[in-house]
Amino acid sequence: MMIEFTMCFISTQIFKKRNLQTTPKSSFSCTDQTQSRCSTSLSNKCTPKSIHSDLNIPQIRKLIGSDFNKIIELDRQTWKSTFWSEQSYLEELQRPLTDFIGAFCESELIGILCLWTILDEGHITNLIVHPQYRRIGIGTKLVNEIITKYAQSRSLNVIMLEVRQSNFSAIRLYSSCKFTIMSIRKHYYDNPQEDAILLSLHL
Repeated sequence: MMIEFTMCFISTQIFKKRNLQTTPKSSFSCTDQTQSRCSTSLSNKCTPKSIHSDLNIPQIRKLIGSDFNKIIELDRQTWKSTFWSEQSYLEELQRPLTDFIGAFCESELIGILCLWTILDEGHITNLIVHPQYRRIGIGTKLVNEIITKYAQSRSLNVIMLEVRQSNFSAIRLYSSCKFTIMSIRKHYYDNPQEDAILLSLHL
């Protein structure tokens, strides 16, 4: 028997009540290969090779209002049109129970991750890595940052998320970080319609 996730249901209902232009659902465009526990021009110093060889790159920090344009640009580079509405991103930057972090190479935003907190549960709602910076561990570093820093500061007992059933790279990424598959949510995604895999990590 499949296990239903109260957290995922609550998260979806909160977004629906906001009456936004687009109802956000968890998005994972990262196709990283595991390297740890778990089309605009870019700076010449910010190359996949330089990031792969420098443990201090990328710099990961919490995103703020002044990062908004970079967030929208990264979203559009990944999805061709914004996966979330601009209003959704603005609200996530302001919500006290959201940890919205970004990976930077110098001033370039190359990855984002959004984590909700509801009571003692965390829910990853968005993870994007710049198309030119995939398969070098950026997504893994963002997930590890959430696990080791933000989940601890929020006293979370579990982190959960959904991914498309066909997104094998994301499933491998989260599995490498000790997330486990719990159940299937039928017809969760649209365009195209697809089931969602529900994963969780107990801390």
